Amino acid sequence: MGRRRRGESLPQIFLQLPWWVGLIAAAVVYVLFTIVAPALFPQTNQFAPVVAGAARTWGRIIAGLLVLLSIGSAVRAFFSRRLLAAQSSIDSIRSLSWRQFEVQVAESFAAMATPCSRTAAAEPMAASMPCCSES
Repeated sequence: MGRRRRGESLPQIFLQLPWWVGLIAAAVVYVLFTIVAPALFPQTNQFAPVVAGAARTWGRIIAGLLVLLSIGSAVRAFFSRRLLAAQSSIDSIRSLSWRQFEVQVAESFAAMATPCSRTAAAEPMAASMPCCSES
């Protein structure tokens, strides 16, 4: 029996969010780590330059990773929309896997601007499948 996943990781969450959320988070992290964090340490401390340099470096790394995740989110959204546009008949919908069908339904609700959120299913086998539930 496989291990149960307790929740989604932070990268998975950022990949499911809209791409612009990742860019805003990257900007906030960059400003916090490169401007705010170094200013919090008193300059009289001998370790202040080392801590400030480490904060700047980690701020750039984390912001860069968030930008990459937002690019991944944009690519995922592009292919989801493309899958939605490719459906022309009931046969093309029947040829989809169950996971692709669930993504299709979620994208359809999103295109109609209906409040819809992806949640994890309660069943163990469907824990990794995105589901659409009314919010």
